[in-house]
Amino acid sequence: MKLKENYSLSKKIKSVFFENFSLSVLLLPYLIINSIDDEIGYKLFLFSFIPILIIIDLFFEKINHIIKILIYSSFFYFFYSYLIYTDSYYYLQGLSFRYFSLFFLSISFLIFYFFRNLKSKRFLNVVILVFTFLTLTNIFIPSFSSRINNLNEGFEAKKIVFNSVIEDRYKPIILIVCDELGTSNEIFKITKSKRDFDFDSLLLSKNYIVKENFYSHTKSTKISMASMFNFNLQKNQYIREQENRTNNFRTTTKLKNLFKYNSLTDSLNNYNADSFSYGLLNFPRGGRLVTEKVNHLWGALSFEPFIYFFKEDNFLSDFFYKSVLNFLDKRLSLENNFFFDISRKNTLNDLKEIDFKKKSFYYFHYYAPHDPYSFFNEFEEDDKLSKFENYINYRRFVLKKLYKQLDNEKFQNARIIVVGDHGLRDTKNVDPLNSFGAFYGFKSIDINEIKSPQDIGHLVLHYLK
Repeated sequence: MKLKENYSLSKKIKSVFFENFSLSVLLLPYLIINSIDDEIGYKLFLFSFIPILIIIDLFFEKINHIIKILIYSSFFYFFYSYLIYTDSYYYLQGLSFRYFSLFFLSISFLIFYFFRNLKSKRFLNVVILVFTFLTLTNIFIPSFSSRINNLNEGFEAKKIVFNSVIEDRYKPIILIVCDELGTSNEIFKITKSKRDFDFDSLLLSKNYIVKENFYSHTKSTKISMASMFNFNLQKNQYIREQENRTNNFRTTTKLKNLFKYNSLTDSLNNYNADSFSYGLLNFPRGGRLVTEKVNHLWGALSFEPFIYFFKEDNFLSDFFYKSVLNFLDKRLSLENNFFFDISRKNTLNDLKEIDFKKKSFYYFHYYAPHDPYSFFNEFEEDDKLSKFENYINYRRFVLKKLYKQLDNEKFQNARIIVVGDHGLRDTKNVDPLNSFGAFYGFKSIDINEIKSPQDIGHLVLHYLK
């Protein structure tokens, strides 16, 4: 009797995988893409959901076939639409997610309707299983690694020679990039207020070297960061071409990967120095991957940790990480600037809480004083003021908060760089390339050698190699 029951269960499971629409098969590629990601680390425990999916499939087995088509096409949309949308937006479709969703749902229904007979269902399941295998292969085969390893080839970097001798190469280096941080003296020319020098004065009192009129070679964050972490790509033809497209908010995959798999972290690895990113993107080759729930603003294909739907990290937040829920969560958090406020708060908290390790490099991206000009209930944009006036007030507010964290004894045993990726954009009488830099624990002879924020990678490597 027991053998018969086992045979019956085995037959049902076989039916689930090969002879019916099957969530267990349908979601296998999603589970792999969601579980094996160099942005968020490996989360193989998500495959424990497969038995639950099999039970759901068995429950759906006797449902009317039209209803079943509706159910499975809805599941297909829910788990794959935002993945495909983010991966194809820049190069292929350029639609709003609303219109893309209508198109995707229609196509999904037609696919499942077309494959409604037994033979077609078997074919569809085999295709998905083969695609699953190819997805795994693409992640692990050597050719993928070699493509990434060759990413920086052909990108000529600026050459800088430092003549100083570094006595202590074990101090951690902390880079804090303040987004759209205009230089104080240029701001002062308009405001005529000495308050706009407060941050400079406080840093100078702590023995920082401050560089005013620290000119970026670009007014674009995506270009600035790709160049900064690859030893200044200012003269590269591809970088120049991208500069002409800076009005397009979305970054290209190539720029994103140049930043993510960058020459600086590769070079630091050669000298046994680890790199940690708490900024726009993770550094998969940085020595140690930051795998906790860091709010990397550029995320993995535009996916960020949940803010609204899952207050606590758990299986469900990881399982739904790349589903439509992530899009909805981001839209809700963007409506009241909560998404950016969380990022700013996390950056300040990380600076306060992290125990910085010796001979390591840390990158933070403080999304300020870039708009939206908000910080929960502590700061709200004043509609009666101009954008420039709101920027000035916000700049004073966020730099004061940043200095409060830097005024901590633990930073006395580190080297610190505070720099803007570019200056204030789209404002009359303000040069968008004119930014700010401040350096603690570095020799003035070395600071004099770097002429722009994009030269900073040279300085970091010189002090850690």
